[in-house]
Amino acid sequence: MKSQLFKILFILMLMNIFVPQKAYAYIDPGTGSMVLQIIAASVIGLGITFRAWFQKLKNIVFKGQNKNGSEK
Repeated sequence: MKSQLFKILFILMLMNIFVPQKAYAYIDPGTGSMVLQIIAASVIGLGITFRAWFQKLKNIVFKGQNKNGSEK
């Protein structure tokens, strides 16, 4: 019984995926531009955040060393 139910659900899922349906949607150029700006701001923000974390980690690890690598 369960295998028959799974077969029916699988066939319905495939029909839903592969049967073309009309999509009444439109993305205007302003929306596309806004999406690109959001993506760019996210990437830049993550880069700055990781750089700040890396600097803090580097300061903790190399806290007692001079630039030439010797202890104070």
